[in-house]
Amino acid sequence: MLFRSTYMPESEETGYINGVIAGLVTKSNIIGLVGPVDGGDAARYNRGFVLGVRASNPKAQVQVAYTGSFGDFVKAAELAHTQVKAGADVLTGSAQQALGALRAVAEYKDKNIWWVGQDTAQLGIPESYKVIAAASYAYQAVVEALIDKRQAGTLGGESIPLNFANGGFVYQFNDKVGPVLSAAVKAAAEKAKSDITDRKLVVPWKDVK
Repeated sequence: MLFRSTYMPESEETGYINGVIAGLVTKSNIIGLVGPVDGGDAARYNRGFVLGVRASNPKAQVQVAYTGSFGDFVKAAELAHTQVKAGADVLTGSAQQALGALRAVAEYKDKNIWWVGQDTAQLGIPESYKVIAAASYAYQAVVEALIDKRQAGTLGGESIPLNFANGGFVYQFNDKVGPVLSAAVKAAAEKAKSDITDRKLVVPWKDVK
């Protein structure tokens, strides 16, 4: 009999930190979120992001829009442009399609419109000059947990989390963006990350409807 385990990124944690940054950086108090679908780890990220914004800037509003696909780059770009035209000056998004939204943000070269990402690869592409910070999954945490469980005789049937506490996420700031990543913004994000890692803060993502 074959047993399998699954994994679940607790991406509300990375979303929360990005939301804290977005709430502090925005000048318009309008923030854009381009999601794929309202499900899975994308839904957790989105809700964590909303909570992070609320924590750092209760006056800010988050505009949430979905492409309906994990890979529709064109639709993601269209939604991002719509949000910018509606006043959003900080945007985020998850899944592969988010690159389309980031590319749209990068078209506003001379305007203070920024991005917080869910993929650290975005810090190494031409559009990175708009990326304040980004997170990524570190799958080593899952692999190591699977090995440990197998050696202990557990062959499957469990869901293994990815989170900051078990090293399942990495988070990087982009110091090249300049003054927008102020010492105060960076400190607030680092404080949120530390509290989440130490389990002083558990992000209640299910509370966001």
